[in-house]
Amino acid sequence: GRNYTERGLYQLAINEYKKALTLKDSEDVRTTLLDVYQLRFEEDEDILEDYVNAAVEAADHYPNNQNFYIKAITLSVDNGSYYQANKIQSFWFQHLVHNC
Repeated sequence: GRNYTERGLYQLAINEYKKALTLKDSEDVRTTLLDVYQLRFEEDEDILEDYVNAAVEAADHYPNNQNFYIKAITLSVDNGSYYQANKIQSFWFQHLVHNC
């Protein structure tokens, strides 16, 4: 994925990072995937829904990573999906309360 990212082939990089997640899921790979989605989004805003879904999946897999929640909420609002943003925010707050 890194090679594709360096060459500006962001969609191919996204595909490679998604494959990597099927082999071994990690916060680092999900963070990098979201970074590449941001670069791809800057080229083509039509991928916003996929970008939102990737952020939501990252938050679901790593509930202790607040950056994933913030990204998922922000992107959901940007996508006009206020219900989804509220749902994610509510889940995040419940997680925080239970882990205090």
